[in-house]
Amino acid sequence: MLANALKTTRAIGVDALNSSQRRAVSIIEEIFRGRAKAPLAGIQGPPGTGKTSVVEAFAKDYVADWIGDHVGEVIIYVAPTNHLAAQAFERVASALLARGYTLRDIISMVRVYGSKITVKDCGKVLKSLTGKSGGLSEELLKDITYGPVDPHIVRIVFTTEYQRVSGRFTSKPERVHLIVDEASKTPFYRPFITIVDSIMRYKDYAASMSVLGDPEQAITIPEVFRLRSVDLLMDKVMRLLKKNDLMKSNFVMLDTTYRLPGPSEKPISHGFYDDKLQAFMPAKQRLKDLRDLFIDLAGKVRSKLEIEASWGSRMDRLFGAIYNAASSGVPLVVVETPKFRGESYASTYDAERARLALHASLIFGLYARLARETGEYPIPSIMAIAPYSDIEANIAFNFKRLYGNIAEPPMSATVHAVIGGEADIVVSVLGKEYDTARGGYVGSDDLYSTVYYNEPQVLNVQLSRHYRMMVVIGSTRQLASAHSYRTRGRGVREVGKIARTASMMKRLVDDGKAIEIPIEY
Repeated sequence: MLANALKTTRAIGVDALNSSQRRAVSIIEEIFRGRAKAPLAGIQGPPGTGKTSVVEAFAKDYVADWIGDHVGEVIIYVAPTNHLAAQAFERVASALLARGYTLRDIISMVRVYGSKITVKDCGKVLKSLTGKSGGLSEELLKDITYGPVDPHIVRIVFTTEYQRVSGRFTSKPERVHLIVDEASKTPFYRPFITIVDSIMRYKDYAASMSVLGDPEQAITIPEVFRLRSVDLLMDKVMRLLKKNDLMKSNFVMLDTTYRLPGPSEKPISHGFYDDKLQAFMPAKQRLKDLRDLFIDLAGKVRSKLEIEASWGSRMDRLFGAIYNAASSGVPLVVVETPKFRGESYASTYDAERARLALHASLIFGLYARLARETGEYPIPSIMAIAPYSDIEANIAFNFKRLYGNIAEPPMSATVHAVIGGEADIVVSVLGKEYDTARGGYVGSDDLYSTVYYNEPQVLNVQLSRHYRMMVVIGSTRQLASAHSYRTRGRGVREVGKIARTASMMKRLVDDGKAIEIPIEY
């Protein structure tokens, strides 16, 4: 598990960060030094904004020195999955090695606890970081995954569950510094809620906490937790900081996305982040290395489509829009359809939207296959996503059945399954809009069929998986009218996020910064 999660990287420092990332490092450092107004920090990280880089730079520029000066204090980094804990370990180990620490130092000072993290994997990772094993035996490596935590020797612990660590201390540490990552994505951080309260209530409480996450991407929460109003850690931290007037000193939102090419970040920035999120790289620059692929091979792709697929005006328009976008550096294509058409009100399958997504995936898949065969162009990764498994499963099945032998298949998944993931090109099928004919109310009984209105964050995640280009298939006009719906159980502000996001997509089309294809059926 660990070996697969890690890649050799060169540690980065604070100088390589943008201003909001540097601010995040500064806040965490102030908390560690005990100079902050309160020992609690909130770092909000929208899609692709580099929360991991913040942790890495903090380790390289601060933790490497802190280790020698604060004997008896322990850093505990907590992540919701083995994969994320492993990634953090690799980044911090790389930073420590860059500052002159040896493999033996790391084995002595660091612990990595996770159900899928093994001794053998740790050895492979340390070897990959240095290019040599240094004569480290498996017996010695056991300490890093199974050894106890002596707070006078062990300085950093990476884990997936705080409870794994508490029983391993050989003595009580003088102070514990918690760094909790992806704190908006799981309700299983509930034990930390009481710690947060204690940190804010008792000035002499021997702990600090820095929480990283994004409430606007919190879509993996079981509905039972919502119904019971179970607190999410990141929400709790932000409420406490607001209540105590600490948002300016102890909170920062990372404001630059390195994933989304500009201006394709603007819809979610307008809908979910008050227009504060900006793209680091414009689309024309990001799409530059794919431009030749789409221009040079357009004729071959069109010929294959005419032979293998049912070519008609709809396919012609779709092919033309994708070609125009890729060749001119436009990152967003909007295929504007009528409202969602299921066989019944409760249906989550729209055959026409699924068919359009299949054809868009085929076009990109043919380009990718030809790029692989010629060896002369970069091969783009492709993802097809939808809120409902009915649609994504249909795309995956029909692509393999009809086109599996001629084109590169997309990775097909539901939006909930790809949180944290990305691809060069994303074909994104929008979900159902609420049917105002049923009374105009959006209530909890409509959860299954109107996912956006009960969980607006799904739209945010869905529109932020692409690295180069995205094709959106659905009715942005219907979604843009969401603000007019009366709501039961959802605030006007929450539902308004949908309308603002869709409205910005329409504005990009009107301004010539996105390409739209109106489809009637």
